[in-house]
Formats: sequence, structure tokens, C-alpha cells
Amino acid sequence: MRLLLLFVFVSFIFAGCSQGLIPHVRVILGDAFTLPENCQTDEQGDLYRLDLYGTPEVKVAAHKQGLWTPTEVYRERIGKNSSVVFNPAVYTDTGVYELRCGDRRVDVQVKVVMSSERCVSEGDAVSLSCYFSTTGKARWSVRWEKNGEEVLKRNSWEDTGAAEGRLSLSPDWVSHGNFSLTLKQAQKDDQGDYFCYIQDEVVIAVRLTVTGQRSLDQSSSTRPPFVPPTPRACEESILPAVIITAVVCLPVGLLIGWLMTSCCPRGASYRRSTK
Repeated sequence: MRLLLLFVFVSFIFAGCSQGLIPHVRVILGDAFTLPENCQTDEQGDLYRLDLYGTPEVKVAAHKQGLWTPTEVYRERIGKNSSVVFNPAVYTDTGVYELRCGDRRVDVQVKVVMSSERCVSEGDAVSLSCYFSTTGKARWSVRWEKNGEEVLKRNSWEDTGAAEGRLSLSPDWVSHGNFSLTLKQAQKDDQGDYFCYIQDEVVIAVRLTVTGQRSLDQSSSTRPPFVPPTPRACEESILPAVIITAVVCLPVGLLIGWLMTSCCPRGASYRRSTK
């Protein structure tokens, strides 16, 4: 009886460790992804999507002579290839897949994640959004990964609030449910796919693009601001106009005066006034 209990206990521990070693694939919705496990070239095998939610397992592809051939259901997104490549990833690809290569069984867990896109100029700061309800639970953990590598990790029970280089979280990340990642002084190397994990479960992904540094003389290409003329400038602009007006109007006035005197002699107008 004791040996049986010991066997059950060891089997349980082994199963738990085995689950922790299952390869994980995190992929953004619409991207292509390749299963990290494969059959040997000379092995015959099959790939199945396992039954996890009450649905029957589904055969995805068959392996023979070094090539995978997809079934009818997956033919539009999986080509005949030496590896299993899904292109593009759809949301229902999330699940556990099992490669049955000869006597071997290898599981791969796939998680398809919704994503947003952010763009930042080199040298500026940017916030990568990630939110989750923290109501009703005191202990929380968050982890950010970039292209599969961890860049920041926080646990609520040991958080000091200190930033890790140019990366930081909101001081109220637990109470407000704001797990967003703030990145300061963006560099070209910061570009990539960021995944937000809460309680070791991926929640969302953000694809960050870093553009060239903004030019300091960018304003030189814009129209210069209007500068009102000074009083001296106004006087200088008015003086030529006055001179031109005088030159034109003076001869005209003299001509009109001469015509009036020639048409109406003084003597005639005097005699008419004395009668």
C-alpha cells in the first residue's frame, strides 16, 4: 500500500514537472508561426489538436518522408513543408497540439493574442497599454516580454516601485489595474513585439515601431511668422506714395485752372455782375 501511494505521488510530481516543460508559443493574431517541435525525417507521425473543451481531437497534419501534409481543414493555412507553419494565425488556433512521432508524444501549447500598435520617435517616451481588473485579490504579478525575452517583472508583495532602467510601471499599478509599461528615451533596439503577462497568463500584445529622431530644425520648413512693420518702415513706405500723388495731381490742377479762366474772362463776368 505504501509503495502504491509512493508511486502515485511520484507520478503526480512528474506530471506537474512535465506540464511546466511544455513548449509555449505566443503569437499575434494574423502573424505566421511555426511549431517548435518536429518529427525526425525518417519518422512517420501525425499532429493533433487535443480535446480540452469537450470537443473531439482534430487531426491537423501527417508527417511522412520529412514532409508535413495538412488535412483538408487546414490546407488553406498550412502548406506542405518540413515544419508545421500556420499562416496566418487565427484566434481559434489557441490550444494544445500533440505531435505523435513514432512512439514519442510531444505537446505544444499555442496562445493567439490580440495586439495593438504603437509608434514613437527615437528619444521620446511611450506607454504600452495593459489593463486588468484587480478587484478582490491582493497578490498580483506582472511580466513584460519583448520578442520572447523578459524585460520587466513585478510582484505586488515585494514591489519596491523602482524603475528598471528606462522601463517602469505606474506607482498604482495594483490598485488601479494599470499594468501598462512606460518606456523612456526610445531607441531603435526597443522596436519589437511586447507581451503583457498577468499571473503568468498573457493578456495582450503591443507591436512597437521606433521611427527616426525628430529633426531640431524641423520648424525651418514652415512659413515664418508675420512681423508687423515698424513705424519707421511705415513712414518710408508712405513717403514715395505722397510724392507720386503730388507729381500726378499738380499738373492736372493747373490745367483745370487754365481752362476755367480761358472760358470765363474776368471782364465779362464783372459786367454781368454790375447790371
